[in-house]
Formats: sequence, C-alpha cells, structure tokens
Amino acid sequence: MRRTVESLADEKVAIRHGWVFRSPSLDTVFALNQVRFRGSVDFAGAVAVADEQMSGLRFRHVVVEDDSGEELEGHFAEAGWDMERTVLMRLVGDPQVSSGETNLVELSEEQMVDIMETWALEEHVGILPERLAQLSEYNRRAGRLWNEKCLGVL
Repeated sequence: MRRTVESLADEKVAIRHGWVFRSPSLDTVFALNQVRFRGSVDFAGAVAVADEQMSGLRFRHVVVEDDSGEELEGHFAEAGWDMERTVLMRLVGDPQVSSGETNLVELSEEQMVDIMETWALEEHVGILPERLAQLSEYNRRAGRLWNEKCLGVL
C-alpha cells in the first residue's frame, strides 16, 4: 500500500516520524493525501503534524504503520475521527480454480472503474461528482501501476 502511495502521489516529503504524501491533482483522494507515521507517535503529536501538513485539505488522513496505532484508536475515537483498520492477506501457493463452468471474465479498465464507482456510490452516500471522478482516476492509475488483472462475472 505504501509503495502505491509513493508511486502515485504528486509529492512525498520526509518528516521526522515518517512521510507526508500530497496530491493536489487528486485532492479529495484520501489514499494520496496522508501523513504516514512509521514509528510510535502520540495522539497530540499526530494531530499537530496532520494539521500542519494537511492544512490545505478538507480532511486529515493519518496512517500509523506500527502497533502504536492500536493504542491511539481510543484517542482518535474520542476526538470524533473516523477510523479504519486495514488487514492485509498474502496468497500462499497457487489459487484454487474450480473445475466447474464459470462466467468469470477479465474486465476492461472501464468495467473495473464502473464497478469501483458503483461501490463508492454505495459506500459514500452523497459523494460529490468531483470526488467520484478523482477516485476513478486514482483507480485507473493504481491499476496501471500494478498492471492489474481484474476479474468479474458479467
């Protein structure tokens, strides 16, 4: 995830505790506009850095890469922040393929973007068209960066 942000963000600035990523070209995409802490940080320090570094944005996005994030959850919740915990899984071995008949197809970039837009509309009720367009562009860029193969059933 960090490599995607590092590759796609317009700007990367090293700070004492990690990095700041900014993307004025996609300023409503949280994934490309964030303060990312690689080590332990306290709540007040995290908020102060986010306020300073993200002052031109309508939001503050803080990512904590180590276990101190767990300790900070309560503080962020008490202060009214929205929080997400990301769990990553790694595929070990070859994927299991069903021997039965399937309608699985490789999706085009536009089909993938359409699906992601539908998901964003459901996930973020009332999302503004400008933000939806920026999220779509982010999905295009990330797909191209990783040479993604998107599969689906039509």
